[in-house]
Amino acid sequence: MEIYMFDYIRAEKYITYDGAQLSAHFAYKNFNILGNSIVVFKGGCRIPYENMVDLEDVINHDEIYSKEMLHFIAEFFDFSLTEMIMLQRIFASLVSERILFETGKVLRRDGDDLFLRDRKLSISIATTTGVSSMFHFAMNLDSSDTPVDTISLGEIGIENIWDFTDKLMECLKKEIKGIRGARCKVIPR
Repeated sequence: MEIYMFDYIRAEKYITYDGAQLSAHFAYKNFNILGNSIVVFKGGCRIPYENMVDLEDVINHDEIYSKEMLHFIAEFFDFSLTEMIMLQRIFASLVSERILFETGKVLRRDGDDLFLRDRKLSISIATTTGVSSMFHFAMNLDSSDTPVDTISLGEIGIENIWDFTDKLMECLKKEIKGIRGARCKVIPR
């Protein structure tokens, strides 16, 4: 495996994300994928306070809930937290670019969150474990009954979720490979 590359799996089973999945070796323990990975799955989202890693959400007593989302859990063993946050934001930008390409709709990125006008499409957080850095990024598939004004991928115009996901993973791999290439081609001075 080339350094910084990752394995990607679309999980067939429906998983309700509750924050506990953001723990070391999630892909290995659940899907037998060892090393850098991104696991993608559909499922609800309800994060109890004891599983929240975003201190602002805890302090503000924010409720994080959605009936159904498209979840991405990334784990990299060679990234610091700062590098993982940068990857998380690159990922959010790639999602926005992919949506623009497929639908013509322009999203606004605020940090690691995506919005169409004032309706929130995504949630995301990055953290570290004892051996790795991780991020969770999820987009609404159902925007009803959420605690804030949200929009779903379907409402934006993304109908084939798995095709969208596969193309997004191709874009991310290309981006990481390009970063690696840019780093390796420099002549030291």
